[in-house]
Amino acid sequence: MPESARTILKVLIGTFEALEAQIRELDAEIARRAKADPVARRLTTIPGVGPIAVTAIAALVPALEGFRAGRDFAAWLGLTPPQR
Repeated sequence: MPESARTILKVLIGTFEALEAQIRELDAEIARRAKADPVARRLTTIPGVGPIAVTAIAALVPALEGFRAGRDFAAWLGLTPPQR
């Protein structure tokens, strides 16, 4: 392998290793926040719902009191057709 390619590949490897470290750090922070919030802990009991989905829901969903039923919330998420 040419030396110029080795130099470039070493830079790329370093970049990927730094990104992996940042991803691990962010995953740990997301897991910590999901465990600290009682609502998030309840949501993680749903099969297939993990810390990333829970923290996204907690951050983006308006107050649940604004939904008349679970179906309205599911429609807001895009899981069912909109209620008319």
